[in-house]
Amino acid sequence: MPYLIILSLIFGGLVVYFFLNPSEKIKTYKDMPCMAYTHLQPAEPTTLGLRFALYAQDILFDIQLLKKLQPLILGKGMKGAVGTAASYSSLLSETKAEQLDKDVMNSLGIDAVLIASQTAPRKIEFFLTTILSSIAQSLYKFAFDVRIMQSSGFGEWQEPFGKKQVGSSAMPFKRNPIKSEQICSLARLITNLANTSKDNAMHMLLERTLDDSANRRIYLPEMFLATDTILDSAKNIIEGLVINEKQIEKNF
Repeated sequence: MPYLIILSLIFGGLVVYFFLNPSEKIKTYKDMPCMAYTHLQPAEPTTLGLRFALYAQDILFDIQLLKKLQPLILGKGMKGAVGTAASYSSLLSETKAEQLDKDVMNSLGIDAVLIASQTAPRKIEFFLTTILSSIAQSLYKFAFDVRIMQSSGFGEWQEPFGKKQVGSSAMPFKRNPIKSEQICSLARLITNLANTSKDNAMHMLLERTLDDSANRRIYLPEMFLATDTILDSAKNIIEGLVINEKQIEKNF
């Protein structure tokens, strides 16, 4: 089950990207006053560091959730066609069949679920997609705020812009927040694909149906690939985020 390996990579990436890097932004701007907005209307003063801390806290919640879910990402094990391990017990004895299950899973470095049918419980994939969806939701919130802050009415932030980058094919003078828009687009895909895992878990009738077989070959890889992409894009935005202090002061 490669999900375990990928989960550990995501965990490492989350720690490096969004717990260490944003902390520098929080420290740098912890005393910088700016206008806070509720209902997208000027409310009361806050600090830029506090706003960044809100995003970091969301990611910290994701890291904590990921830590709690990791022990629940399990494989089926050597339990036979419908989970009884009857054929193994008949050939080897019940004790040796249980030892076979442990030996095979230990050699793979994967823990097995205690009880299975023809497959590992599809609820496990529901847990898996829950954390991916949670990460996507956090990054969507951050990226959407970047888009707001980069708009001409605010003009306080700007995502990094390359020297040879063109803002728009028709209007090259523009500075479109394309990476933030990409994050929002893919995050919506991730959160909606997560519903498929719920449906699959609900439709595993009796010992197993094929309601999951075709779609899981598509939605699971797509969710991981999209999550990897938005993590990478968010890392680049955080590291290169341009802060327009004069405009922040003017708006304040």
